[in-house]
Amino acid sequence: MASPAEATSRASRLVGYLCPACDALHGTDSGALLCTCGSPLFARYRLDAPSDTRQIAPRPRGMWRWAEWLPVRDAAARVSLGEGDTPLLPVPRLGEALGVPRLLVKDEGRNPTGTFKARGLAVAVSLAKEAGVRTIALPSAGNAGGAASAYAAAAGLACRVVFPEGTPRACVEEARAHGAEVRMAGRHIGEAAAALRADPPPGPWRDVSTFREPGRVEGKKTIALEIFEALRDGELQALVFPTGGGTGIVAARRAIEEQEGLGRRGLAGRPKLFAVQGTGCAPVVQAWEAGRDRPEPWPDPTGPPGLRVPDPLAGPLILRAIRETGGAAVAIRPEEVAKAQSDAARLAGLSPGLESAAALAAVAVLRRRALLAEGDPVVVVLTGDRLKDP
Repeated sequence: MASPAEATSRASRLVGYLCPACDALHGTDSGALLCTCGSPLFARYRLDAPSDTRQIAPRPRGMWRWAEWLPVRDAAARVSLGEGDTPLLPVPRLGEALGVPRLLVKDEGRNPTGTFKARGLAVAVSLAKEAGVRTIALPSAGNAGGAASAYAAAAGLACRVVFPEGTPRACVEEARAHGAEVRMAGRHIGEAAAALRADPPPGPWRDVSTFREPGRVEGKKTIALEIFEALRDGELQALVFPTGGGTGIVAARRAIEEQEGLGRRGLAGRPKLFAVQGTGCAPVVQAWEAGRDRPEPWPDPTGPPGLRVPDPLAGPLILRAIRETGGAAVAIRPEEVAKAQSDAARLAGLSPGLESAAALAAVAVLRRRALLAEGDPVVVVLTGDRLKDP
């Protein structure tokens, strides 16, 4: 058991929520989930916590060892199923095939419910519990709905999930098994979201959709913190993320900024962040290539479920994260996704989902475009396991 001093040192350093669009600061007790200007909100902390991620190493493993940089202030409200501390694996044979021998993968399929969604929903549900919320709800293309239902069950909260038609059956059944109220509506997550807002749950409820509350991005920030902890300053050149709603890539940029604020100067300006989408739904890539600051809605989205986000709320934040780190956005064809999924299995013993396979395929594309060098240490975030969508 932690001593009183240790428990205090692990308390959240949260001081409020800052709007990245208009710089408005909202208090910790304001109850705001979005800024009045409509932008997502980011948690803001006192940067007097340990000055280097490696000072966290002696603590018991798990995502909540980063408590100073997470917004849940009441330790009793924290809901955990053992998320975090997923392996960072060198995959040299796969890297050779993709043109980057120093390739590593962060295997988020080892999380509870099999995807990186566990991290964000653990924090989002904990914040809801801390606020006394009794019902959460969200639209989901699959994995977020499964994670939300699991953490809601652990917290004793009611949960409604609206899936679009064609959602992988395993995700739908997972949500039902955890006791969520499941509804099917629309062709993609945007239409499922519209259906939820047109017919919300009865009584007070909290929307835990991507970027419509501040917890999910904070949970996913710990992916980058774990990577920074494992690698020396300056050793990492690029982080590659499959990008639908964009929480992962925006969270990584937040982690870089906070580490720089704590004095870890070796991270300044790096690593480059690369967003990967499918050619069937690539609003961020289209905006990136056109030099725009905001994506335009994508008509008739197709492709891997987790990448079918036609109008991401955080589009401007995704594009800013890419530009500020010198990265890029690329779209991957279905045949490239299939080949990367097969190569990952044959050459590295991995079983990435379609979204993760797109990110692996992007490494070869980035290499051909000279956006990555052969000797670059590169980490691809594998957001989930293919068993969720066999």
